Amino acid sequence: MTVTGPWRFALAATATVSRGTLVVFGLACWFFPDRIPTGTLLRAVALLCFVPEIAGWWIRRAHAATLAVVDDALALRGRAAGVEVALGSIASVVPWRVPLPAPGFRLGLRSGRALPEGPVPIDPGAFVRMLAAGGVPEPVLRTAAQHPLTRYGTAKRAARTRLDRPLIKFVVFSLVPTVPLFRLRQLIVYGGLLGEYYQYGWKVYLLGFAIFWLLYAVYLLLYAAVLRAATEAVALLAAWWTPSAAWSVRRVAEAIHRTLYFAGVPAVLVLRFFPW
Repeated sequence: MTVTGPWRFALAATATVSRGTLVVFGLACWFFPDRIPTGTLLRAVALLCFVPEIAGWWIRRAHAATLAVVDDALALRGRAAGVEVALGSIASVVPWRVPLPAPGFRLGLRSGRALPEGPVPIDPGAFVRMLAAGGVPEPVLRTAAQHPLTRYGTAKRAARTRLDRPLIKFVVFSLVPTVPLFRLRQLIVYGGLLGEYYQYGWKVYLLGFAIFWLLYAVYLLLYAAVLRAATEAVALLAAWWTPSAAWSVRRVAEAIHRTLYFAGVPAVLVLRFFPW
């Protein structure tokens, strides 16, 4: 992806609003579980999280680009147009001070200007290595190669697994709390697992299950957002304080994150409802 200044600001704003909303409501539900009506929560998440997230997705899609070295030039080829910069004209490769919407770079040219399009590579470290392999001098890349945000972005990319995919993490895994809690509601309110079906039919029964599924998917989204905020804070601080340990700290932080998420939710259900 490549973005110019205004679009980068728009992406940073959408990411901050959507992620920040989840963290704020996640903490609010944790400390004040009975003070936020369910309807208010769902409307707030839809308006302040999903709408900005969709807007950010649209901007990222519109600015998607491939970054490659072709014939001694850095080619940035997007959906609508492309830019090629001679590698010999690159005077500096400087990581953005704030890694929003993700770690990116400012490319300074020997003419004294900067490239308007800022590359936002999936793997910052691989991007720097690609430039080095293409012939960009080591002094030009030294800052970028050793910068904490480059290590932070590379470690983040390397730490991703299939379990981090939203479909698995929120849609599939949300069945873990949904199924037993929906069953409990049926037993308490209707006297049996299919009580609501016998009274109102399949349409109402399945709609009730879908609402439960959506609600607990949102709760898991809030929980994951709080865990993600803590994980990213630890990884970012580690990258700044001890850049050489960025990958090790990230790996441990992600392991703790997944344990608290995928094992913590079933553990809470067992501790809360198991007849000790």
